[in-house]
Amino acid sequence: TLTSSSSSVPSGAIDALTAHTDHVRRELDKDINFLYLKHVILKFMLSRESEAMHLIKAVSMLLNFTLQEQQLIK
Repeated sequence: TLTSSSSSVPSGAIDALTAHTDHVRRELDKDINFLYLKHVILKFMLSRESEAMHLIKAVSMLLNFTLQEQQLIK
C-alpha cells in the first residue's frame, strides 16, 4: 500500500487515483448488471410461464422490487 511517507507520490494523487478507480469499478458493475438485466428480460419475454416464474426472481433482485411489486408480477 502506498502512503505519502513511503513514496514520492503526493497523497492527493493517491486519493484521486483511488477515487477514480472506485468510480470505474462502479461503472463497470452498472454495465455488467445492465447486460445481465437485458439478457434476463429477453429470456423472460420469450419464456413459458414456468420459466418466467423463475426469471421474476432475477428481475426483482436487479430492479430492487419490493415484495408487493413481486406479487403484482406473479
